[in-house]
Amino acid sequence: MTFVLAEFCSMEEYAEGICLLSCIAIRKEPNSASEMTSQLLFGEVFLVVGQEEGWHRIMCDYDGYEGWISTAQLSYLKPDGFWAKFDYRVQTEFLLPTDSGGQTIQTMMGSNVKRNGHQPTMQPATENLLATAKCYLNSPYQWGGRSLFGIDCSGFMQVVFKICGVKLLRDAYQQASQGSEVASLDDAMIGDLSFFENDKNRITHVGMMLGPGQIIHASGKVKIETIDSEGIYSREQMRHTHKLHSIRRII
Repeated sequence: MTFVLAEFCSMEEYAEGICLLSCIAIRKEPNSASEMTSQLLFGEVFLVVGQEEGWHRIMCDYDGYEGWISTAQLSYLKPDGFWAKFDYRVQTEFLLPTDSGGQTIQTMMGSNVKRNGHQPTMQPATENLLATAKCYLNSPYQWGGRSLFGIDCSGFMQVVFKICGVKLLRDAYQQASQGSEVASLDDAMIGDLSFFENDKNRITHVGMMLGPGQIIHASGKVKIETIDSEGIYSREQMRHTHKLHSIRRII
């Protein structure tokens, strides 16, 4: 794929953009009432692939995810902004004061921020995945969310693994195509992803194994619950809430 820098784009042209706000909503349709399907965090870049009045259709460079963002929030990536793709680190701090066009904004975990000297990328070790995932405990569930202030199940897994240097796709059913199959729950290890299905056998939920019988996932909020061969068991509701479909090992 060829990226072209431009001051504007039409339906026939491509231009590269960058998120210079703390977070930008990606919507299913080009209007503000449409559901949010994902978010861009600060420093994440995208390709503009179409437009309608007041809206641009984008494709995220990180995972190929497509959707609509408001033109009012669109920032094109100029040559001096190439750090966002080639010279950045993934933020591990909860909140970090970051310069954005001469103004200071608070960026969140998972953002792409400029390096200051030698800052090595966090390694995809199980202890790093575990510690990172627990940072999100009690973050509220939000459909399409990828931030500490609202996150969905697959966005949670994607950002946790991003911080630890592993690229996941955006949705749960897409993530279920990655890694290698784990034969059974008894064989699962910390950091494995567990997937759950609805009554039509479609994968609709994902969480990360924390050890024997425990899983961390986003459902209502980010929380730790019990998992067995049937699925996730909620002590609060005294029932199984998610039916186990499969387990995948990513690292």
